[in-house]
Amino acid sequence: MAPAERVAGRGEEGGQPVPAGRQAFHRRAYGSDEVSPVLDDDLLDRPGNDEIQLDYFLDYGTNPALYPPVQQWLRDNQPPTLIVWGANDVIFPAEGAHPYKRDLKDAEFHLFDSGHFLLEDRADEVFPLIHDFLTRKLG
Repeated sequence: MAPAERVAGRGEEGGQPVPAGRQAFHRRAYGSDEVSPVLDDDLLDRPGNDEIQLDYFLDYGTNPALYPPVQQWLRDNQPPTLIVWGANDVIFPAEGAHPYKRDLKDAEFHLFDSGHFLLEDRADEVFPLIHDFLTRKLG
C-alpha cells in the first residue's frame, strides 16, 4: 500500500502512539483498534468542520418527533428497501434496524458482524448486495 493508504496497526498511527480516546472511538465505531488516518483526518480536519459537526449533533435531538410520520409514510407507501446494518454499531445499535421490518413488509434485511462503518469494513460483502438490489428494483 502507498503510505497515504496505509491503515495503522493496533495502537499506532503513522508509527506514533494513538491517543487513548481516539483508539477507544475506533474500537467502538469500527469494531477494531485499527486507526485509519485516511478515513478520518482529511475529512475531520477541514476548515469549519468542527462547527458543522456540533450543529449536526445539536440538531439530531429534533429527529424523534419526525419518527411517527416517517414510519407511517413507510407503512403506507412500502418503497423497495434494502437494509444493511452493523450488528456492533454503537452509534445506531442493531435494535434500531429491526422495526423497519415491521413497517416494510418486503424489506431485504442484512445484519453484519461489523460496526458503524459497515460500508468501509465490509464493502466486498455489502456492495454486491446493493448492486443486486438496485439491478432488480430499478433495472
